[in-house]
Amino acid sequence: MGGEQLAWDKRPSPRRHAYGAQPKDMNIAIAVYLSLVLVMSLASFFAYGWDKGQAANGGRRISEHTLHLMAFLGGWPGAIFGQRQFRHKTQKVSFRILFWMVVVLHVGIVGGVAYAIITFRRA
Repeated sequence: MGGEQLAWDKRPSPRRHAYGAQPKDMNIAIAVYLSLVLVMSLASFFAYGWDKGQAANGGRRISEHTLHLMAFLGGWPGAIFGQRQFRHKTQKVSFRILFWMVVVLHVGIVGGVAYAIITFRRA
């Protein structure tokens, strides 16, 4: 047995997932992320409804910057539903273009972080 590795030496230990991250840790991270998306989506949905009401009544509005920030922080699904439900911010092309850029940026960052966790923890 001089220098050769046995087949069982190549397998990951039973406590570690094959990709390096422990399954329990990944499940917690996914649950936290999905909880954040749920909370921010609800906040975004209600923000669009409130802003639409304020626009109709001439009241104080929520800035577009704030709406985009809420979408970036995970509220983009609720923002989409809010835009459609309340027919709000659907005609302003510059807002829509920036909104979709924010969504792509959010998804790209989350995807990149997930890829990095899975790939770089293999070592």
